Amino acid sequence: VMSPFLGRGAGKPVTRRKKTHKRSTKMAEDFQDLQEFLDRKNHEALNAVKQTPLANVLFGKDRDDEKKILKSDSDEQLLITVNFNTVVKLKAIQITAPTDCGPSSVKLFVNPGNLDFDGAEDEDGTQEIELKPDHLKSGAK
Repeated sequence: VMSPFLGRGAGKPVTRRKKTHKRSTKMAEDFQDLQEFLDRKNHEALNAVKQTPLANVLFGKDRDDEKKILKSDSDEQLLITVNFNTVVKLKAIQITAPTDCGPSSVKLFVNPGNLDFDGAEDEDGTQEIELKPDHLKSGAK
């Protein structure tokens, strides 16, 4: 499951919660779910099993359903392209997955153009994230 994207949408106010001194609460105050800014028609997941399309984990009430995981149909790699319908400042992503078979690394690219598996492997990403099993649990920060 790869959702929600968190960040700030252009022109959208972020609702502030009661301030506390805990850092994790402060981080939650600054983020909002960017699902409404995702381009619903322009996304894809290469190598994904057809029974669980990317839309299942990006949109709607089913995106938190742990039975609808996005997984590769051939090897351990997925190439996921997600576009936004407005300018956003992406600050975090939440990836929830089974700890025994979830991703161990994620490479992020900003406006990569036509990226294929070879290009994704050869090019440096904008950011590369190493994940541990604890990072994949629901609600992990």
